[in-house]
Amino acid sequence: MRHIYGIVAFTLVAAGCTGFDLSPYQPQDAQDASIGSGTCVANGVGATSSALNLNAVVEQLDNGTAVPGGCPANGQTNICKSGVCDVNDDVCGYASGGLCDNGSAATVCRSGKCSAGGQCLAAGQCANDNDCQATEWCDAATNACKAKLDNGEDLPGQGTDCTDETGARFCKTGVCDTTDRACGLLDDSQCGNASQCRTADATCADDGTGQMVCTPPPPCKSDEECAATGQYCNLDTGKCANKVANGDAVPGGCPDTGLSNACKTGVCDANDNKCGVADGDTCTANSECRSGVCDSHP
Repeated sequence: MRHIYGIVAFTLVAAGCTGFDLSPYQPQDAQDASIGSGTCVANGVGATSSALNLNAVVEQLDNGTAVPGGCPANGQTNICKSGVCDVNDDVCGYASGGLCDNGSAATVCRSGKCSAGGQCLAAGQCANDNDCQATEWCDAATNACKAKLDNGEDLPGQGTDCTDETGARFCKTGVCDTTDRACGLLDDSQCGNASQCRTADATCADDGTGQMVCTPPPPCKSDEECAATGQYCNLDTGKCANKVANGDAVPGGCPDTGLSNACKTGVCDANDNKCGVADGDTCTANSECRSGVCDSHP
């Protein structure tokens, strides 16, 4: 089906239309253009035309095509198949900001998408989650796709309740905890798999009643139980933790012996409860000293 926007005979021009630039056109030419503005007089009455089309049959233009002569101030033109053009760039269809609804978006919006507020979205913007990747969600406030959240991150927005739907929409693991409205599950919460649990190395295990819950690993009792290099067993918490560098505070304080498995160098200063030996204190190796120098001279 051909879309046309005008049939104008040369006899009309010859009969009294003035103000139009006719030089580029010849009778029966198929030009996709208008010829500007002018006035046609019929029976002594003047009528102004904003886009007199000289062609015998003229094809209407697709969205994204420049409007010859520019877009009218009201953004309405039958030159475009969509019937609208964007006054900001004189191109058929709205780039962004033009009025639309779900029914008209495919016609009037170049992106084919309409925001919840009834305006055309620019290319790359989203109207809903379906416009984003599976690992993203659509932020209606900015019409931008955003990455789903890691375990422990709060659900977006004020007062967003944790439900099956919000967990699936916003969280990478697909779940959130109703206790604190954050992604992932706290210990003892019912789970489907271990990845849903926030605690590191937790398992999704039977609690003895037939329910699968997030179960933290058993507390460590010695450094040997900590598999990662550079870790120690913090007996106060029952968890493996990274050893501390010289100059940093010793978790739980420095023993009177000045020895601590929490420190990378194995030594600490009981005077300030920090790892490594302060200047002026006794040392046996450069690595023990915070300054990096163990001076054996008096």
